[in-house]
Amino acid sequence: VLKNAVDWASRAPHIEGKGLFTNKCFAIMSASPGPYGGSRGLKHLEEILLTLRGNVIETKVSVGNAFQAFGINNELKDENLRLKLKKEVQELIKSPL
Repeated sequence: VLKNAVDWASRAPHIEGKGLFTNKCFAIMSASPGPYGGSRGLKHLEEILLTLRGNVIETKVSVGNAFQAFGINNELKDENLRLKLKKEVQELIKSPL
């Protein structure tokens, strides 16, 4: 579904020959019930966004075993993941594009 949405958005009308993704900055993350949290899919998503001339920030968060990863208030239980997510958001905010 995500790939289909990206395909449609990448073909939307654009201005002066620039695609809608050109020079846009992206923070990507994933969650999955599996142990790797969808991290392998993030590599493919990053490749697609780079091909469309987008910029993907360096920090990426993958939440493995997602059914057990969140507490009753929907917060991440793992402090390291919370810090990594905070770092990713701060990196996105500070990105020049």
